[in-house]
Amino acid sequence: MVVIYGTRNYGTIQNEDGSLDATQFFHIYYLPLIPTGSAYQGRSLAWRSVLVAYARVWGIIALIATLARAIGGLDHAVTRGGVLAATVPPLLVAWVVAAAWLWIGKRPDTNAGFGLKARMLTALLVPLALFMFGTVAGFGDLEKNRARLSALGD
Repeated sequence: MVVIYGTRNYGTIQNEDGSLDATQFFHIYYLPLIPTGSAYQGRSLAWRSVLVAYARVWGIIALIATLARAIGGLDHAVTRGGVLAATVPPLLVAWVVAAAWLWIGKRPDTNAGFGLKARMLTALLVPLALFMFGTVAGFGDLEKNRARLSALGD
């Protein structure tokens, strides 16, 4: 079995003065694990770059996990509060991941297409929110769950 490991730069961000920062990470299978220093010689470790790197890579994995958990748990979400509790975490994780890719570490004055990115994010997250908040798109039938609860109470 081949194990891919080494060091690689992640979390490239723009500073206010226009310079770039990136963090060098030890990785296994291209998943950043431990920050080993700044990618640029003579600079200290930029913690904002570290956070952006983790949010960009591990955030996508967290998004997939929370979506799978939410979809799996929607059938058991009996009340509207249960549906809300099942759907809010994936939406929050989706927002953090999108922000890490589109905005965090990018200067608005040099970020071409900033309004377009905001519209694209809205276009992606609104259908996700509607999918998750609707009568949960067939994954969670509230009437069926209420009938189950009443059968348990009898």
